[in-house]
Amino acid sequence: MRRIIRRAIRHGHQLGATEPFMHKLVAALVGQMGDAYPELVADQSRVEETLKLEGERFADTLEHGIRILDQEIGDLSGSVLAGDVAFRLYDTYGFPVDLTADYCREKGLTVDMNSFEQAMSEQRARARAASQFQMAETIEVSVEQSTTFSGYEELQSNATVLALVADGEEVQSLKSGQQATVVLDTTPVYAESGGQVGDVARIESKGAMFEVAGAHYLAHRVISHEGVLTQGQLDVGQSVTVSVDQHARVATAANHSATHLLHAALQQVLGSHVQQKGSLVEPQRLRFDFSHNDAVTKDQLEHIEMLVNSQVRANDEVILKSCRWMMHVNGVRPHSLVRNTMTMCVSSNGWILLELCGGTHVTRTGDIGLFRIVSESGIAAGIRRIEALAGDAALKYALDQSASLARLARLLEPTPARLKKRAQRDAATIEGT
Repeated sequence: MRRIIRRAIRHGHQLGATEPFMHKLVAALVGQMGDAYPELVADQSRVEETLKLEGERFADTLEHGIRILDQEIGDLSGSVLAGDVAFRLYDTYGFPVDLTADYCREKGLTVDMNSFEQAMSEQRARARAASQFQMAETIEVSVEQSTTFSGYEELQSNATVLALVADGEEVQSLKSGQQATVVLDTTPVYAESGGQVGDVARIESKGAMFEVAGAHYLAHRVISHEGVLTQGQLDVGQSVTVSVDQHARVATAANHSATHLLHAALQQVLGSHVQQKGSLVEPQRLRFDFSHNDAVTKDQLEHIEMLVNSQVRANDEVILKSCRWMMHVNGVRPHSLVRNTMTMCVSSNGWILLELCGGTHVTRTGDIGLFRIVSESGIAAGIRRIEALAGDAALKYALDQSASLARLARLLEPTPARLKKRAQRDAATIEGT
């Protein structure tokens, strides 16, 4: 969609439209199509704002990119623009390659797309080389039997080793000290998905201990357990006991459930247009990316935090039900469909939250304990990010802030009330200089 919008902006620029213009067309579209698509009427102002912001953002990119293109074309001896030039425009300045190709085509030129794609491939290779970890999805095993996940019901289970992978190759046994991947027939270990990281766990048997640092899905819904054998020997076919780190699981569940409450609070405070664009759920923290054009104000953040904590204090039951298809229930539309099939529903004082989610959650909202927003920022056009804490991490953050304020108060004034007056006086002095 952004590509279509930017192409229209460029053609408008060619016709002399130096100011954003696409948002001015929305009213006419709503007038023609509003009866058939009532959501256009409801979201007209937001669509106009989004188009205007995109026009303003892309104007600078367009002007700068065309200036560089004209310079390169002026120095061109043939009729083909080098792919590395198109790549530099894209990689450094954000100028889309399809617009580069369009601009060159209008001047009777072509872009060497083969060398452009080669430059893109080299960049991806550099990114992979810079990564500390190889994606688990690249591991291939001969196992086609899906792993049975029992982690919703239990944190410890017995299992059988189906495959072992070390240094990219399947092996029959592991020795102490080897980093490897273990595949089991059943496991309580949650595999990374839906933004939630994989569990930390132990696999033990007959003096052998394998420390699981993470888990991922492979093909055929096979779960890989990545880690290191810290003692003993582990063999294919061996019977083992798998134990999930309960403290880490509980902390992760608190953060994941808090993420759902945060999403609902964002929609309540900012509007129904807010949609999840990404997330990260770890034992120590949570991160939530969402669609919204403007920075979230301090007052709005406080309101959002208050709403989440009010749901935490309500201590409502979190209901998890298994389902195998997306349904519309009582007019409530699930936000997204993830790879697993669990539904989370929280109801309190008329506030209903229904979302499809395959993650692990608390049994009552009160188990979250406390929710604190740490930061809010923009990460892309129309995408904002909130980083937050839940449970023990949120409490520690609050206590650390309180301790820091108390230390500052002791340094400057004897009481927090006088500290406030002193800070206001100093701020006024600074503004006056």
